[in-house]
Amino acid sequence: MYTCLSNRDVMIKKFQLSVLIMALALISFSVSASVTSEKDDENSRVSSELRLHSTSDDVYGSPWEFPEFTNEIIDSYVPFIFRTKKSAEITELRVILSVSEKGKIAGYKVIKEDADKGLKERVGFVLRQLPRPQSVVGFEQHESTDFLLIIKN
Repeated sequence: MYTCLSNRDVMIKKFQLSVLIMALALISFSVSASVTSEKDDENSRVSSELRLHSTSDDVYGSPWEFPEFTNEIIDSYVPFIFRTKKSAEITELRVILSVSEKGKIAGYKVIKEDADKGLKERVGFVLRQLPRPQSVVGFEQHESTDFLLIIKN
């Protein structure tokens, strides 16, 4: 009747639960952000939708995660990122964010053919303002990971 779980299985279950909680927090943040912006100004553009996804193929996810307030930081910089005429025409901006094995943001690449130099520099400035990713409990080795950051204008 009772099953005995190993330490590894318990850690995996805890990690899956934390990923589920993080996903729910991101969903609630994007819903509350869109409701707030629609109330503030009906003529304004659709509010930004921010997501940080790990692009690694690991079944259990990434050994690194960003703090919950990271989306709020990026959201506060959206008008700065899309401040020119040319960048305001972009509806979605995808950025590959590389995190080293020590938990530092090691680099980024803007995946948009028509992104100008100024837009790339503004994105770089915003990424330098982000907090360091935190290690996820349950991983013995913390490898470098790539994250996909989607910023919607």
